[in-house]
Amino acid sequence: MRDQSHRPSFRADLEDGALVELARSARVESDVIDALRELSRRRSPERLGVARGILADAKRSRRLRATAAVELGTEALPENQRLLIKAMVSEDSTVSIRALQSLGRIGDKGALSKLEALEIPAAPNARQAISFAKSLISYRLRLDTHLLRPPAANRYVAVSDSGTFAIMSPKRGEVDKAIRDTALSLPAVLLAKTGATKLQCGRMEYVLAIAEAFRTLRATATICEKSALPCVLLRKDLALDRYVLDTYVFTQPAIGGDGVRLLGVRPKGDIVYGGTGSIADGQASFTLRSVKTRLAPAIDVEGSYDLRARSWRFGRARVGQTVSAGKSSAKRLGDRHEVTSGDS
Repeated sequence: MRDQSHRPSFRADLEDGALVELARSARVESDVIDALRELSRRRSPERLGVARGILADAKRSRRLRATAAVELGTEALPENQRLLIKAMVSEDSTVSIRALQSLGRIGDKGALSKLEALEIPAAPNARQAISFAKSLISYRLRLDTHLLRPPAANRYVAVSDSGTFAIMSPKRGEVDKAIRDTALSLPAVLLAKTGATKLQCGRMEYVLAIAEAFRTLRATATICEKSALPCVLLRKDLALDRYVLDTYVFTQPAIGGDGVRLLGVRPKGDIVYGGTGSIADGQASFTLRSVKTRLAPAIDVEGSYDLRARSWRFGRARVGQTVSAGKSSAKRLGDRHEVTSGDS
């Protein structure tokens, strides 16, 4: 048995160069993974070269190559994309799924074309990974293809035994921290430091942040014309004292041209919220409710966002005391070529 007392500390006592050497040459798999993760935590520029070498080496274990694929999805660089495209057809499903998930976060139109050419696999996890990677790229790039199907009316849950969650202006520095903490999870989505609001339900804290591309009235009005990813919900992990990506908020024009449909989707493609929205007189109004899922609490929200003042107003903000029932996963729609908070 290996003497665990001699395992190096990956937190403080090794410089980046030593971690790189360990990740490239260590014989113990857990040492390689710990070294790569520490390089990632430090956001060392060396981490991507290490991850590329691991992912490209077919002799490495599936766990190592899957970890490397996740790391390459934290920077929207052409070389990362090229390796992920190659890895997405790996014979190992774990590596393939991680590569697909990363490709959804950083892929461009060329990557989408490669995804569209893939044969749809029989395995549900792989099938969803391919499907959601295509959708995420499409919403990010506003291509109006690979849209997700909004939940049917009978999929929504009523909010019983409800309480309310608080909506407030973030404290100084909270939005900056949330954006900084989640930058690697949103490598191709720049978030604005203004226009965010803070939500609190019990001990749980969230920041609802606007994408920089939708800061202006003119830009936001275009969500009535094309699908988009205008904002995200970031959740504070209290144990780690850092924010993580909780939910993408996708929008797409409603069929028939009557406003927009909103979808709250978890990072792996599970639809947890749905609703409607409209834009008039500088106000983006919306409703949002939970679908039947074990992945999120039941909510019932009605509010608006003032596009000029960049402030939020909630007329209704109810949350259930328990999670919703059932499960929900992303389904295909098909392709089409009185509380206010201000800025931080």
